[in-house]
Amino acid sequence: MSDLFDEGVDEAQPGPERSTGRPRALLITGFVLAGLLIALLTFSSLWTEKLWFGSVGFGEVFTTTLGTRVLLWVVFGGFMSVAVAVNIWLAHRNRPFVAPLSMQRDALDRYRDALSPMRGWLVVAISLFLGAFAGSSASGEWRTYLLWRHRQSFGSTDPYFGRDIGFYVFSLNWWQYVLDFAMAVVLISLMASMLVHYLYGGIRLQSAHEKFSDAAQVQLSVLVGLFVLLKAVDYYLARFDLLSADGGLVTGMTYTRDHAVLPARNILMGIALICALLFFLNVWRRTWLLPSMGLGLLIVSAVIIGMIWPTLMQRLQVKPSEPAKEAAYIEKNIEATRMAFNLDDAVVQPYAGTPTLDDKQLAEAAVNSPGIRLVDPKLVQDIFEQKQQVRGYYSVAPVLDVDRYSIDGRERDLVLGVRELNQAGLDDSAKNWNNLHTVYTHGYGVIAAYGNQRKADDGPQVTGDEPAWAERDIPPEGQLTDLSSPDGYEGRIYFGENSPEYSVVGKANAADPSIELDLPGGRGDDSSTEQTNTYDGKAGVPVGGYTNRLLYAIRFGDPELVLSNQVNKNSKILYERDPRRMVEKVAPWLTIDEDPFPAVVDGRVLWVLDGFTATNRFPLAQLGSYEDMTRDSLAPDQLQFQLPTDQINYMRNAVKATVDAYDGTVKLYAWDESDPILKAWMSAYPGTVLPKSEIPADVLEHMRYPEDLFKVQRYMLASYHVTDPSDFYQRNDKWVVATDPNSEGDFQPPYRLSVQTPSGGEDPIFSLTSVYTPVNRANLAAFVSVDSDASLPSYGTMRVLRLPSSSQIAGPGNIANNIGTDDGVKELLFPFTNNNNSTVRQGNLLTLPVGGGLLYVQPLYTQRVGGEGNYPVLRFVAVSFGEKVGVGVTLSSAIADLLDVQLNDDGTATTPGTGGNPGAGGDPGTGSDPITGTTAEQIRVLLAQADELFTQADQALQDGDLSGYADKVKQARAAIDRALTLAEQEKAATPSN
Repeated sequence: MSDLFDEGVDEAQPGPERSTGRPRALLITGFVLAGLLIALLTFSSLWTEKLWFGSVGFGEVFTTTLGTRVLLWVVFGGFMSVAVAVNIWLAHRNRPFVAPLSMQRDALDRYRDALSPMRGWLVVAISLFLGAFAGSSASGEWRTYLLWRHRQSFGSTDPYFGRDIGFYVFSLNWWQYVLDFAMAVVLISLMASMLVHYLYGGIRLQSAHEKFSDAAQVQLSVLVGLFVLLKAVDYYLARFDLLSADGGLVTGMTYTRDHAVLPARNILMGIALICALLFFLNVWRRTWLLPSMGLGLLIVSAVIIGMIWPTLMQRLQVKPSEPAKEAAYIEKNIEATRMAFNLDDAVVQPYAGTPTLDDKQLAEAAVNSPGIRLVDPKLVQDIFEQKQQVRGYYSVAPVLDVDRYSIDGRERDLVLGVRELNQAGLDDSAKNWNNLHTVYTHGYGVIAAYGNQRKADDGPQVTGDEPAWAERDIPPEGQLTDLSSPDGYEGRIYFGENSPEYSVVGKANAADPSIELDLPGGRGDDSSTEQTNTYDGKAGVPVGGYTNRLLYAIRFGDPELVLSNQVNKNSKILYERDPRRMVEKVAPWLTIDEDPFPAVVDGRVLWVLDGFTATNRFPLAQLGSYEDMTRDSLAPDQLQFQLPTDQINYMRNAVKATVDAYDGTVKLYAWDESDPILKAWMSAYPGTVLPKSEIPADVLEHMRYPEDLFKVQRYMLASYHVTDPSDFYQRNDKWVVATDPNSEGDFQPPYRLSVQTPSGGEDPIFSLTSVYTPVNRANLAAFVSVDSDASLPSYGTMRVLRLPSSSQIAGPGNIANNIGTDDGVKELLFPFTNNNNSTVRQGNLLTLPVGGGLLYVQPLYTQRVGGEGNYPVLRFVAVSFGEKVGVGVTLSSAIADLLDVQLNDDGTATTPGTGGNPGAGGDPGTGSDPITGTTAEQIRVLLAQADELFTQADQALQDGDLSGYADKVKQARAAIDRALTLAEQEKAATPSN
């Protein structure tokens, strides 16, 4: 390529002397400094990333990923640069030596003369720029490359091409990218060659004779022939795309795609091969007639055969008899979708939805059900913070977590939150560098409340302003502390969802005082018990040396890391401390569930997370938007997916992970060990994922079914519970996920409950639950749950209770309306709904199968409006069976109100009264003697009792005793109802004139 650099360089012409040295030197200096700055920033970013990966024990993930990206950048970028440079060199080297026409020479001479002094450098710059661009594109395909490089077999083939599913999941994407890259290289080379040939006379558009020189014709014929040949390969690979094509009746092959699009692509592939051959023959024949005709035929065929023919077939042949023609393709789509989303093993059974027990038995079953969680994990966040925050610089997650623990020999559902550091709660005067990065470094302890009661087993009756705590205070005390090691558990939370951007920990000498705030001062004005601590965990990058300090100062843009004397020889820097982000980094091939949750296990607080493998290439399975499928009222804007597109048609819970909240230890455990995608990634990153057998038994007890996977499955199951192609086509049995009555337009989130289903055995199972309604209807269609206890053999079993389509069973929207309009509920809530100082907030509406029917339970909270420190308080519980609604201060009283029974302390039920005379029973709930006398006398006594009870209720309300107020109102209403019943009986018994 020496002629590109040497030929045509003119001697310098004498001219007036100009002072250009200083501006040019300044310009060069500026470029050099900018380059050095970019290099320093890039190096600091890469090197600190390497140090972080090494600090958590996953250094090989960084080196493998970076090495793969660099390899792809060099290979593909180098290929692009060389191809473009060679084609430019060939075009220039074979330029004609005979001067072109004078008119064209006049037009182009100026450009050639201008380019001659820098021709070689310009070629190098263009080639390197295009190579860098191509290399960057290829570098972004590192996941595609590694999956292809470590591809696995699925052990089953598609029904149309007979290829293993692994070909579509692992190989097809990679070969299509290589093909697209090759076509881009040829196209760019063609454009560059044409430009050079035109500039140097190889292409003479104004010539009346030969418009192309022999060299130009040869080079361009070869390049166009290569492009068309690659297009033939593209048609070949595009045939396989039909098995994951979207936009029709179903994803995958349909009648039109099978009988029109597939044959069209085969035909176009043949035409493209012939057209490419004609261009290659043009190297010798030197005529553009036949190649041009072939190219024209290809274009016309692509329009007629590839576009018009399928459209006409779909409209004229398929639409008139679509159910019959598409039945076989729908059937294959159903089979593939159920396989891809693990829906094949769902246990579906009919469920009447009407109780099979009498009222007494039903009341006992409902009250004694352990899964009725009254504590709403979203609404009680403020209660947790106000009652257990301790200091303003602590906080808990916006939505708390639900887990289960064995307490006193019983499995109990708990609502938990981690008391994390919240630096925003610090006083503005305390927000200096030392406090933010060396003093306030971590949170402390776990807060937990019983999910289904307002009274602890060994505690006093709670009056309503806070839940029954299972773990509380700093230092932590409660059931979780007792369940841990003899010394309790390590409560320091250095790694959490709300951790600071970075903290510097460690002290120079063991004798030096610690400066990290560990335990805040005592209660009230006593601050003498304030304690400090020094982090000594595994994670963290040493920053004792000035090199690392400088690099991190550059990374965080904070010179204090270099200047502060709080950074000493033993200091470590902690950053990237969000458990979800940590697992995403050490396993960049996983998509992580949106909801990490804490578990107190063996004296440690562990964050437990779920990781998914997914693809949009599973043949014939239905594509769906991950964002749409996982969005609900608790996650309205969720979009955290690792694929280039959020469209997926295969998903597995491949990995379960833990992150130690104190020392940042990350562990990945293979969960679905049969997943071929997981096997491929384990081959690409050997040693990073531990086998399932190494999960500690104590940790396994707290692993649970992931919410995001369940959301995706319930979304797909709404359509794909139907397995008959005809019914599927008619959509007459399609369900939709129920809308949250408390959040218009959003799906109801799944709820974690311990439920008992007919197919699940006698014992309640910790489950994720949800409900369906028919399309455009509000009544209930089905109840779905999945066994969520990972320590049980039934883990992952989906259980669907299908309600009869011939009867109308109220859905969540209906029930919410019934509760909101019930007179008893409105009466109890009247003091709050008609008070400008308070408001009513509805809790999560839970659905539970009980006694052959469906019990709805909704906690009702009230909250003071305005001022500081207000939070929702659980006041009442509303329940519903069918169209009936009951309400009370407790679940027991609500059930009793609903079924008109009295509940004993042991949860057993008795029918109120003594017999047929409604007036014979004593005053309900007062323990008074039965009322005797004539009917008129009984009515007078009951009305007098009601008046006295209303007076007592008013006094209780003035005293702030809302529980007493509710009880008295309920008793007064019962007395009035009994009086009205007696009056109606008296009227019916009186003979008319």
